[in-house]
This record gives sequence, C-alpha cells and structure tokens, in this order.
Amino acid sequence: MKEAEIQALMHLMDDPDDEVFSIVTNRLFDYGIPVIPHLEALWENTDQALVQTRIEDTIHKIQFNTLEVDVATWLHSEEQSLLEGTILTARYHFPDLSVDNFKDTIAKIRRMIWLELNDYLTPLEQLHIFNSTLYHFYKLTGLKYNYNGYDAFLLNKVLEKRKGNALSNGILFQILASMLDLPIRAVQVPNHYLLAFFRVDFYSILGNENLEDQEILFFIDAASGNTYSYPDMIKYLDKVGCLNAKKEFKILSNTAIIAHLFGELAQCQNATTDFHRKNELEYLARLVKNYI
Repeated sequence: MKEAEIQALMHLMDDPDDEVFSIVTNRLFDYGIPVIPHLEALWENTDQALVQTRIEDTIHKIQFNTLEVDVATWLHSEEQSLLEGTILTARYHFPDLSVDNFKDTIAKIRRMIWLELNDYLTPLEQLHIFNSTLYHFYKLTGLKYNYNGYDAFLLNKVLEKRKGNALSNGILFQILASMLDLPIRAVQVPNHYLLAFFRVDFYSILGNENLEDQEILFFIDAASGNTYSYPDMIKYLDKVGCLNAKKEFKILSNTAIIAHLFGELAQCQNATTDFHRKNELEYLARLVKNYI
C-alpha cells in the first residue's frame, strides 16, 4: 500500500495546483529519507524543469528536516560528542556523507599518534609527536579564513584535501586529543579559535568554566599546531584587545563549538543567491546555541 501511495504521489509532482502540491510534499515528508530514491528516479526520468525543481526542493527539505531532528537528538544526548556534532555540520552540505569512512580516517590518524606516545613524555614532547604526525607525516596544512567557500570549514573535506582553517583544524586537533586522553581544549577568545594544554589534573576541574591562569601550561595555534607560552599569549591578546581584565579563559563546550561552526558555514553562503541555505544554517546555529 505504501508503494502504491508513493507512486501515486509521484504522478502528482507536476500538478499545477500549489495546494495539491503542498499536500503531496507534506505526505512525502512523512515517509522521510526512504522516499528519496523514488524522487531521484523520477528526476532522472522527466524532462520537465518544474518537476525537477520541485523534486530538488522536496529532497532538500526532507534531508534538512532529518538533520534538524538528528541535531536535536545530539543536543539531548549525554555526551554531545564533538566528533558526532562535526559530522552533523558536514551532513548539511553532504547528506550522503559516508560516516564510516569519515571515522575510519580519524581513527587511522589517532593510531599513528598513539603508537608514538608514552606516559613518560612531557606535555611539550607529547605535543611534538602530535604535531609531527598531523602536520608533517599526514601533511595537514592551515589556510587563512575565507568565506568564499565552505570546504575549509567542513572536516570531511579537510580530511580529503588535508587543508583547513583555524576552526576546522582546531576541531580535528581537539577530537584527536580527546581520543588520546590529552588535556587539550578550545578556550574562548574573541576572533580566535585558540587551544590550550592544561595541567594533568585538568579533568578534575572540567566543571569549572572559568579556569585559573596557572592551570594552562601553554597555548596552541589551532591552524598550525605552533605553541605559545602563557606570558607571550597574554601579551599578544592584551595588545590586540582580545582579553578581559581578569584574564580568564572559558573552556568552549562542544555545543558552543558546533554552534559557532554552523554560524561560520552560514557566512559562506551568498545572502542574495543562497539566502534559503544561509537562513537554514543560521537557524541550526541558533538551535544549538540556545541549548548551551
């Protein structure tokens, strides 16, 4: 019966009555992702521009609705994994993203780093191995911020091209560090995505968002992996006006990072020609941000 109804709905995709088409699309939404192959088959077998446009819009709305539900599920999950959140952001542009391949690539990089680490290394020595593997052996490079395209923001494309900006490289850095139990987290600094390496007892103070100065050993440039001493970073941030008087660094939660990433992806959309996508990405950014 479902198959018969789907085929009947397919035949109504060219109905000139907008009200009829609205009823058709609402019913197709109820079927969700499983109906997409039927729509794609119809697209390939019609030469009517109206029908093809309607199909493309319907598929996108179904995929967006599914993504919205999955983002909400992630927000209400216990862990709110940064890796899973990053996959959700990539799925906006790549709904058919191969999650297994994505995770396998990250797992391989993690294993390469893990094989060189041991408990007797200092934090700087640990970071040296981390950087050597990620930036020299794997050949990840850092790009300047550019909103003319979204590839440098999406981790699946960063892993494919091995080129990312401070935000995407920093997210990859933090995902790998978490997998390796290294106390590296992003900290809130205006107009910067900055990583910090904390003391060994970092995990005992995770619940304290405002960290004391002495709990940060050094800072890490998210784009390149370069390290900066605490005094040097304080001096630089004071100079450019990006540090408050108390010199406190708030750890960015995974939800804050993903909300920021959705917002940056929205900035990559042309406000005139891609305003629908820009609005959708801004909506997802607000959805995540409101949960923080």
